[in-house]
Amino acid sequence: MPKKSFSFEKIREHLDIVEVVSQYVNLKRSGVNFTALCPFHTEKTPSFIVSPQKQIYHCFGCGKGGDVIKFVGEINGLDYYDAAVKLAKDYNLEFDFKESSKINDFFEITKTAAEIFHSCLKNNINRNKVKNFIKNRKLTEDVLEKFFIGYAPENSQFLIKEFKKKHIDLKLACEIGIIKKEQNYYDTFRDRIIFPIRNLKGEFIAFGGRILNNKIQPKYLNSPDSLIYHKRKNLYGLFENRESVKKENEVIIVEGYMDLISLYSNNVKNVAATLGTAFTAEQLNLITRFTDNIIFLYDGDKAGIRASIKASIIAINKDLNPKIIYLPNNNDPDDFINKNGYENFVEIKNKADNLVNFLKNIIFSSIDLKNLENRIKLMDRLKKIYFDIDNPLYKDHFIKGCSEILNLDYNEVKRYITKSTKFAKYFESTKPETVKIKLEEEIVGIVLKDNVFLERIEPEFFQNNTYKKLVNLLKDGKSFNDILESDKFSEEERYYLRYLALNNKFEEILKNEREINRLFNRLKRNYFENKLKNLTNQIKEQEKNSNTDAVILLIQEQKNILNEIKKLD
Repeated sequence: MPKKSFSFEKIREHLDIVEVVSQYVNLKRSGVNFTALCPFHTEKTPSFIVSPQKQIYHCFGCGKGGDVIKFVGEINGLDYYDAAVKLAKDYNLEFDFKESSKINDFFEITKTAAEIFHSCLKNNINRNKVKNFIKNRKLTEDVLEKFFIGYAPENSQFLIKEFKKKHIDLKLACEIGIIKKEQNYYDTFRDRIIFPIRNLKGEFIAFGGRILNNKIQPKYLNSPDSLIYHKRKNLYGLFENRESVKKENEVIIVEGYMDLISLYSNNVKNVAATLGTAFTAEQLNLITRFTDNIIFLYDGDKAGIRASIKASIIAINKDLNPKIIYLPNNNDPDDFINKNGYENFVEIKNKADNLVNFLKNIIFSSIDLKNLENRIKLMDRLKKIYFDIDNPLYKDHFIKGCSEILNLDYNEVKRYITKSTKFAKYFESTKPETVKIKLEEEIVGIVLKDNVFLERIEPEFFQNNTYKKLVNLLKDGKSFNDILESDKFSEEERYYLRYLALNNKFEEILKNEREINRLFNRLKRNYFENKLKNLTNQIKEQEKNSNTDAVILLIQEQKNILNEIKKLD
């Protein structure tokens, strides 16, 4: 009998998450689910839940969660693919690892491309554009070799010709985004300095390219996610700098390739860089293999400050105490160290502080708090930060810090900050009325409990973008576990969706058919009522323009929608 092809979905289908997790923790039944003390953080009251129905786990204390593969990866320090292979072998699952063979082909392609780009840099090192870039950025031969920096020439067929010489499969190269195809194949990276990205095994997995010609856009071009590369699960430079990180017992996180390269060139070597995404929990998991001491060094502008705060909260929620370096005058790390040098950088690094002190001494210290409007605005900003923090000890510490910032009584600040719903942040983009938030949440909760109800809804019925994306993927036939592991959702969104999937209150609703019908009819009614409002505005606009034909069509559409609403009565 032939073996079944290996896939993540098939691994999950063959395994029971309760059986696997119980090999590592002591699970106890609690209703339809199982609970335990979380294996990922210290706690006295169980907040770790495993759902046999959904085949997922989630900890309401530290926020970790996912499917059976994710659990085995987290607890054994493995990436998703290696965890799946371990499970297949541990449970004697008979699979043909064709996907493994394909992954090896991808690694061979990326390695070959990295060697070609690096060789091309050496061959063009005296050409003006390349020479000037290397000189202006003070890139020594040691730096060029350490990070295997390369160059992609302007010729759109350069890499393709080299691949053909080496009999590289262009279709596979296209799958990982090194080359592209419209009518014909062409190189993705052209006239750019190339920064190869490696995983912790040292394998080349992707590339970043920086322009040499300022007329070309965008400034940076990055490989897309692929079977071997996920932006949110990797860090640039961590492989190359891992020994320095271990030696210093500290890592500095920056946002860009050149931030890292410039710091390294100036003898700051315990650095890693995110890859065009916000800092993620998956990246944090990579770092904690080497150190628990994290410093965020982002741009000194408003966007950089916001990113520093969000990144710090991710680390805080994993029971760490990260620090933030503030760069004055909107500097970025690359510019700052090249202008000011190592000694000045060390001086400013020594002023790195935790989140509360960073907010108190740097961000909010210049605000006139005698002005009532400023106090209210500041309180609302602090409230949003507070509800992103899941660590209970730090929440209390944060409120104490807020009371010092605002010069108000601790209990007064606590009463104001905590009078909000935990998940209000998920709805800020659309800000629907509270009743609509509750309605959409209940509908999604019902669908996650029993996807037979999926046929009664469409993505456009929802005002909330998270729900729209979820319903769209479910209707495309994606499993809930696949959705949780996709890059379509942020870490916060995945946390919230697991919360909905594990919430028992939706099981009570499922027992009441009349209530279910009321909820689904109300959702449709909201959708149609919103359409009517939009049509009314369009009719007014067309009437202003005396466009009679358009008005007639819009009025007919209005009647059709009113008929749909009547059917719901």
